[in-house]
Order: sequence, then C-alpha cells, then structure tokens
Amino acid sequence: MKIASLLAGLLLMYCGSSCAGPRLWSGKQLLPYYQAYQSATADRGRSTDIAGFAHYLGYIRGSYEVLEALPEADMCIGNSVTLDQMARVVGRYMVENPQQLNLPAFYLVSESLKDAFPCK
Repeated sequence: MKIASLLAGLLLMYCGSSCAGPRLWSGKQLLPYYQAYQSATADRGRSTDIAGFAHYLGYIRGSYEVLEALPEADMCIGNSVTLDQMARVVGRYMVENPQQLNLPAFYLVSESLKDAFPCK
C-alpha cells in the first residue's frame, strides 16, 4: 500500500496539472489508457505511450485495492490472479459494453471484476 501511495505521489509530481481531468473519471477517460496498455503489451513494450500504460495499470491496481477493502465488494480474486489478468478483464468489459463508457470508471472496474471473479 505504501508503494502505491508513493507511486501516486510521484506521478502527481511528474505531471502536475497536466494530469488534471474530470473529478470522477468515466470509462471514456479510462479507455484510451487501456488502448495504450494494449499497444504496449502487443508490441512487447515498444509503445510510445508508457505513461498511458502506467496510468491504466495504476488505476486498475488502485481500484482493486479499494474493492478488496470493501466488505460488500462481492468478488473473490485469488492470489494466483495477476494484475495483467485483471487489466485485460476490465479492458475487455469496456470494449464489449461501449454503452456504459459514460459511467464512472471505478464502477466499470468493479462490475467487470465481479463478473469475472464472482464468489460462489
């Protein structure tokens, strides 16, 4: 958790107000970062948008950590599930549900992870 906070602080110092955006991200703001992530992973790290790649993974990781802390999260993600797997699940959910991109990004992360990793 301390590492995530440190990384978030460094990111804010790095980009300052240029990272400022809407107070609450929607799927529309998260989708381009997913596309940067997809490009970086498909090109074996040759993407020029490393910041977008990092934004996406950071958002997914941070959202996951918040969801794990909520007793009503209703998702069961085992230790064998990787951040890459979660990132792909969320991205696929956004691509398959474009009508929901106007909803908060955190909601989309939550719904996609609940759908992919339900508690039995």
